[in-house]
Amino acid sequence: MEKGCSLGDRRSRSRGQCRLTRAEAGHTMVTHCCGESPVFRATITALCLLLLWGCDTAPPPTRSQAQPYSVISEQADPAAGSLTLLIKMSGTVTQASVKSIAEKVISERKGDYRHIIVKSYSEGMTANDTPFAISRLENGTVAHRFSSLGETEKIKTH
Repeated sequence: MEKGCSLGDRRSRSRGQCRLTRAEAGHTMVTHCCGESPVFRATITALCLLLLWGCDTAPPPTRSQAQPYSVISEQADPAAGSLTLLIKMSGTVTQASVKSIAEKVISERKGDYRHIIVKSYSEGMTANDTPFAISRLENGTVAHRFSSLGETEKIKTH
């Protein structure tokens, strides 16, 4: 005899058939199948619900909206065709990151100005401090000059 089926179930139906029950509004639903234990069905249902619940609580992936820099000051001189920008870098500041961001800032504005100066500061610095780097657009080329703060510090070990 199969688990979950009574002796009457085996005599009245062939193997694998299910007991059907009429529900409200004339709908038919399966309430019990021979060969399936109600505990087995409940366990599978619980596992499916847990999987759905687990996937539902995961936060959706998001793209970082943080800018790697912010503009502190922007002074334009339209008559001379020049622009001076002071930017504050966020996160770890390296010479490579400063070059990349300064060149991006310059490329966004070089159509409007012939001469652009970008003074880059790291977090914690103010506009009164010596800039980490000064980048210049002159004659269509960009040059970068780093202060002593931008150089790697060597520490004696002996």
